[in-house]
Amino acid sequence: MADGKFWYHELIRESFDFDDEFLWKQIAESSTLSSSDVEIPQEELDSFVASKMAELREYEVVHEAMIAEAEKAKAEKAKAEKAKAEKDKAEKAEAGKVKEAKEE
Repeated sequence: MADGKFWYHELIRESFDFDDEFLWKQIAESSTLSSSDVEIPQEELDSFVASKMAELREYEVVHEAMIAEAEKAKAEKAKAEKAKAEKDKAEKAEAGKVKEAKEE
């Protein structure tokens, strides 16, 4: 138990059962490292941040393109629906004129 293998296996077995905090408390208590014990070189942090910011910019470009495409499709659909409604209205009006002509 001292080397943490037991708690590691328990964590794997119960990894989706978050109702019981006992497991997580035991892992935290048995851990010998804290976040203050880990030093990451500033150069590595800067590199990581730069790569994540580049990924964010790429995502934003793709997201904007997807939004524009969706708006274009929505506008085209609305235009097609309006054209169909106008066509249906014209056909009904024509059918009404034909019916009136037959009745006379």
